[in-house]
Amino acid sequence: MLFGLLIFGCGGSVTAPDADDRGTSSWEATIAAGEVRSFDDERLFVELLRVENDSRCAIGIQCVWEGDATAVTSVWVESGEPTTIELHLNERFSRSAVVGTYAIELLRIEPHPEEGVRIDPAEYRATVRVSR
Repeated sequence: MLFGLLIFGCGGSVTAPDADDRGTSSWEATIAAGEVRSFDDERLFVELLRVENDSRCAIGIQCVWEGDATAVTSVWVESGEPTTIELHLNERFSRSAVVGTYAIELLRIEPHPEEGVRIDPAEYRATVRVSR
């Protein structure tokens, strides 16, 4: 029962699935730190554990490189065991992973850093795309 409350008690929404010509379905969702989202009629679950190593260039600052941020997630299929997966924003690193028949891709992490402003870990949100 508590598990169900964790999944369904959180705000936000998962977009309706899109299907392409090949029959592939995909969903997008923005997940808050500590929140669990279900996809594909509760066949796949993604939890954003935390965002770490946020070295993205702050708004209004010119940087040598664009930086990176890592969304540390826990992902599991139906009643399977959770797997910890790190997804990066920087394309030099892994932005996506495959779990079972699902591909999970990190699209963005918000908020974006601002010069002199510390981001509270609870403020982070990660937007992911899940496809099957």
